[in-house]
Order: sequence, then C-alpha cells, then structure tokens
Amino acid sequence: MASLMKNVTFRQLRTFVEVARYLSFARAAETLHLTPPAVTMQIKELELAIDLPVFDRQGRKITLTTAGEYFLVHAKRMLAMLKDADNAMARFRRLETGLLTIGMVSTAKYFVPRLLARFRVEHPGVDVQMQVGNREQLVALLHNGEVDLAIMGRPPKELATRTEPFAAHPLVFIAPPDHPVMQIGHPPLAALEPYPFIVREQASGTRAALEQFYQEQRRDLRIGMEMPSNETIKQAVMAGMGLSFCRCTPWVWSCKAV
Repeated sequence: MASLMKNVTFRQLRTFVEVARYLSFARAAETLHLTPPAVTMQIKELELAIDLPVFDRQGRKITLTTAGEYFLVHAKRMLAMLKDADNAMARFRRLETGLLTIGMVSTAKYFVPRLLARFRVEHPGVDVQMQVGNREQLVALLHNGEVDLAIMGRPPKELATRTEPFAAHPLVFIAPPDHPVMQIGHPPLAALEPYPFIVREQASGTRAALEQFYQEQRRDLRIGMEMPSNETIKQAVMAGMGLSFCRCTPWVWSCKAV
C-alpha cells in the first residue's frame, strides 16, 4: 500500500497545529496571516491526504477527533525537527536570523525582558517570542518542541535537557509588615502553622517546593486559598488574607520576608 503521508506539506502541518491550539479557524488565520478560507482549505487538503478527519465540526465549534489528537503529537514533532534542521543550517551559513521561542515561569517576567532587550541589540536579526506559564506547562512545551528554551526554578527531571544556572532566585516566606509573626524576629516554622497560606496552583514549581519543604520538616501546611497569579497573591497578603511563599521578586518588597 502506498503511503498517504507523502502528500502532506509542512504548511498543512503548521496550519493544523495552530487550529488545534486555538480550536478556531479564525484565530489560526490571524496567527498565520492567512484568510479563514485559506486555513479551511489547508485543513481539507490535509484530511484528504491522510484520508481521515482531524476535526469534528458542530456549527462554529470544533474539536479534535481521536485521529486528530494522535496526529497532533506527530505534527508537533515533525515541525520541531524541521526547526532544528533550519537552525543547524543557519549555523553553517553563519546567519543570525530566525525565531527564538522562550518559555518562562511568571516570576521570570521581572528580569527576562531586560535580558532580551540586550540580546536584541546584539542579535537584531533574531525574532523573539515569549510564552509564560507554570512549570507543568513549560515542561509540556519543551516536550512538544514548542519552545527552544525554558526559564524555570527547577530543571525537569522527566526530560533529557541541558540546564544552565545563571541567576539566583531565592524562595521566601512573606507576610504583611504588621502581621503577628513579624514581632518574633526570625520566627521558626512552627510559628507559621496557625496561619493560612495563600499558595499557587498544584502545577506550579513554587507550590511543589513549599509542599516538599513542609514534608521534609514534618510540619503541617495550612492552605487557605489557591491563586494562579503572583500579583494577586501579593495583593492578598498585603490585605491580610494570609501568609505566602514565593520567589523573591521586586514585588515582595511591598510585603516583607519572614
């Protein structure tokens, strides 16, 4: 039997991945700088080439079929391999052009843009894209080849990656300046147990570090609230809603390290 895949183009793969990302032909068209009919045509040609539907269409709502979910994994891998090959050929040509995609945890946004501004001055031909997410999301992006590098607190043990530490990013307990624990000086961990903690979501690296620390110290962690945003946690701590544990970033100065 002749292979159907030989008729699939990389343009169709990229279009398919973008439609799958947004589950929207219109948003994929904006990202790809195409018209919605052109995106629809690319998907139809892809489905003809592989002889399977990749999307279920119900009015304006679309979802991936089972075949589409499997094909998406392979499409991302193929695009990642093509990008690797393009980067390798660029190095042979000694060209400083292309796209650098960086994933980073939310606390890195306080210093990474300054580093990238210097990078752009030294490498003006390189376009840079940034994606912000929690640790779990960044690991998934690395696994799928959707980012070239990721900036996070702890390197992923589940992936074969090369890691390079380049900056200190300490973790601290924080409280409002007028909180009772601030009257103790350097309070022991036991002094924090009566108070609720405002913590990041389960997939966050900061949350994992906090829970691991409490387990190692054999102490009970009282979680009062979960929030997915460091800025929101800052405001909640300043309002006296609880203590927190976070990466030491400039906004911590509005509260106080315990």
